[in-house]
Amino acid sequence: MRIAATVFLSCALLALACGGDDGGPTDPNPNPEPDLGHIQVSTTTSGADLDPDGYTVAMPGAAGRPIGLNGVTTFSDVEVGTHQVELSGLADNCSANGSNPATAAVTKDATAQVAFDIACEALPIGSVEVTTTVINNFDPDGYQVFVGGALVGRVDVNGTASFEALAAGTHDIELREIAPNCAVDGDNPATVDIPAGGSASYGFSVACTNPPDGRILVFYNGLTVMNADGSGRFLLAPLLGSTIEWGVWSVDGEKIAFSSNANTGDGHDIYVMNKDGSERVQLTTDPAHDLNPAFSPDGASIAFVSLRTGHDEIFVMASDGTGITQLTSDPLLTSANPSWSPDGTRIAFNQAEDSGMNADFAISVMDADGSNVTRLNEVAPICDQGSNAGFPAWWDLSPQWSPDGARILFHRQFNCTGDPVTDEPDIFVMDADGSNVTNLTNSPGNEGSPRWSPDGTRIVFTANYDGVYVMNADGSGVTQIAADNAGGFHELPDWGP
Repeated sequence: MRIAATVFLSCALLALACGGDDGGPTDPNPNPEPDLGHIQVSTTTSGADLDPDGYTVAMPGAAGRPIGLNGVTTFSDVEVGTHQVELSGLADNCSANGSNPATAAVTKDATAQVAFDIACEALPIGSVEVTTTVINNFDPDGYQVFVGGALVGRVDVNGTASFEALAAGTHDIELREIAPNCAVDGDNPATVDIPAGGSASYGFSVACTNPPDGRILVFYNGLTVMNADGSGRFLLAPLLGSTIEWGVWSVDGEKIAFSSNANTGDGHDIYVMNKDGSERVQLTTDPAHDLNPAFSPDGASIAFVSLRTGHDEIFVMASDGTGITQLTSDPLLTSANPSWSPDGTRIAFNQAEDSGMNADFAISVMDADGSNVTRLNEVAPICDQGSNAGFPAWWDLSPQWSPDGARILFHRQFNCTGDPVTDEPDIFVMDADGSNVTNLTNSPGNEGSPRWSPDGTRIVFTANYDGVYVMNADGSGVTQIAADNAGGFHELPDWGP
């Protein structure tokens, strides 16, 4: 009895050696590794109108993953046993043959195979006709049309376009490439029901406001319009004739007048069109050149230059081309580039007492009926050096009245600096009475054709034959907004509302 008690006590103290608390043998590996295998999933897709974005395959305990129309993916380290594998994201016209979810029996260190065979049926198709109605159009390059998130084509401003072979059913329809100053009145995207074998129609109404800084019209492979920062450039009217076409805005920004030799092949005529390039009308038909149109502030009249008398004179007509009246009539003077004062009572223009290098071009003003012609600029001194000796030292050209009527902008072509680099134009401004003449650019570059912004705080001009620039009204902050990289020849800008 005493020996038995001792053995029992020893085992109690050494439980592990005697088989543990229950008296049985101890487990040498209390956390064994699970038995693992793999599942390889493959897809094979056939038929028509296949699912464009592929599928998603998933199984319990594992994140879903993408798989292509004819793809393979492998789930690794899957516990041994039976698992459900599911394919999702199938288009409505596609279905998996056989079971979905499918069953995969995984054995240790082996790869179970799950193959999905997907068949797609041809979708029923229809068409949709899209119409745009645009109010206060400042977005004349039209819009992209998307149906069901896919680009199907373009539609013009105030235009209609049909798009064929679209999947029948209910789809989102959307206009894109809308100018920042324009917005669709209503839903965009909207919803359209396209019938199988038939056609739906949808109309978008777009309302635009004037761009905050106005639009700049320039000759570049035709009449081109851009925002004041150079963005949104588009060709408003392709080159109609064979030479440069001078375009100007009406004061309200609704019309554009321009000159072109489109119909004669020789002499230019004056045309007018809407600001989006529509409803182009030829106003003059004389075989001689008619150039440099300028709208009166009320839009009722257009001043222009004509050679119909044998030399340059300024004429005026109603904005519909009727009532042509000659304003200047001195055969010893050449007159060009008219610009109306903001109150419509006077016209500034440049006038010369001769032609060619001998010309003494200066800025003059006259009443709107052609009376009271007054020269504003001083007579240029005569050049006394180089090949230009004996000619005026400069010409003053292209005047434009400021919106407040207080100043006149122009460019001065220098002819007598003795340096071909500096014998180039600079941009000047003076008071409306000809005083306080100030050089704004004063650079060796070639700056010309200056025009005021509608609020009179900035100026647009061309320089060095390489593009369009803007600057503040005091000549500071010169910034290039369009480069002539393609050789299209930026020229003759005008800044409209």
